[in-house]
Amino acid sequence: MKALVIVLLLGIAAHSAVAAPLGPLIDDTITRRIRSYLAHNLASITPITATLLPIAVEPRYPPPPVLRAKSYYWGDCGGGRATNDTFEPRLTKLPADPTLILADGYLKCRLIKATTFEARVPIALYPDGYFGDLEYEGRLISDRVELSTEAELKQLFELLVRAAKEPDDWEMEFYVENGLEPKLSDFRNESCFIPELLFEFVGETVVRIEINLTTERLLIQAGDRWECYTLDWRCATALSKIIGTEQTRLRQTPD
Repeated sequence: MKALVIVLLLGIAAHSAVAAPLGPLIDDTITRRIRSYLAHNLASITPITATLLPIAVEPRYPPPPVLRAKSYYWGDCGGGRATNDTFEPRLTKLPADPTLILADGYLKCRLIKATTFEARVPIALYPDGYFGDLEYEGRLISDRVELSTEAELKQLFELLVRAAKEPDDWEMEFYVENGLEPKLSDFRNESCFIPELLFEFVGETVVRIEINLTTERLLIQAGDRWECYTLDWRCATALSKIIGTEQTRLRQTPD
């Protein structure tokens, strides 16, 4: 299973079309560390879980940059046209293939924090700050677990890399309609994205991965950059099982 991750990471170096847009985000030193780290750990590769089916690795090519119109309006009689067609990419956009972003967080983290939420409590009906640090993006946190062993970190990293399939295409309509650089809060409001699982690489850098199992979408945040991706449900199921197993183990462990 780890071989799939290695193919993804090493393949980046072989395809300049993929490497180019990642350059500004991950410098050459980090990229070399990732290759070197994986190359020297081939002997430790083991299957993540027998329940996951093999997935053929297909090369990822960067899609055309998402463009936003400076202004746009619909014409009469059912016709439409754009005016002042000034286009520019979103500055906060993560690459189409987030592998190196996740690898950077993985190599620099000391633990991965996993969070689950309680959907039955309507936080909006309570005063601001009522739940303190048990609230995240309008959701009530039901449980947090921390995973820090090398085996656990590897397992989660491999699954999260495979979980992000391709960028979601939500934002084209948003750009055209608003003509503005969207903030993450804008994305949440416009797309109604609600986190059901949260993973955080905690260390030198913090990378957050929010998962919505219902709509099969995944949101990655790294600094001020972010992007929404479609979700591989098999990996999401495996991630849910890992959290559930750890939660059960902690409840059964005497204080």
